[in-house]
Amino acid sequence: MDVSEFPNRIRYFRELRGRSQRDLAKLLGVSDSAISRIENGQRRLTDQWLTILADGLRVDKADLLIDDAPDSVKASGERMIKVVGEVSERSWTEGDAEPEVPFIPVLPFGRNRNLIHTAYHMADDHARQYAPKGSFVIVVDVEAMRGGLIDGDVYLVREERAGLHRRMLRVVAGGRLDGERVGRVVGVWMPME
Repeated sequence: MDVSEFPNRIRYFRELRGRSQRDLAKLLGVSDSAISRIENGQRRLTDQWLTILADGLRVDKADLLIDDAPDSVKASGERMIKVVGEVSERSWTEGDAEPEVPFIPVLPFGRNRNLIHTAYHMADDHARQYAPKGSFVIVVDVEAMRGGLIDGDVYLVREERAGLHRRMLRVVAGGRLDGERVGRVVGVWMPME
């Protein structure tokens, strides 16, 4: 597939990750002029290049293309998702503290792109196979989701005891999910260090 006619967001994600063209080129084992030409539309962006760049930038291939983004996203060039709380199996709290990072820059794609997304900071490693400590889980409100529970889906759930609450990630198994469903996890964002 030749995707060279589509606008791309390679520079956006490269800068978001704090990488120069030279850094990205070194990571991918290509010349920095190749990265420059692709970003500027002077070199064909093939499916093979798209795969290499997506792997290097730790994003989905669709995230690098903006052809099917909503008009508001195309106009602004980015979308910020509000961070509204923390996820921790070990910490019980009375209320939600103000998050250290109020927004994360993410561009949702696919069938969930027009839904309202919120993000939660992973404060511990209780679900490291899905979202390691320090990452952010991107959640779509459970009310916006259609259909029943599907085995293997990951949900953010809330538990409450004696006036305290905690949020955790849980996986649907046998069509069941313990805890009050807050939303389905549709992505994970890891900031570059």
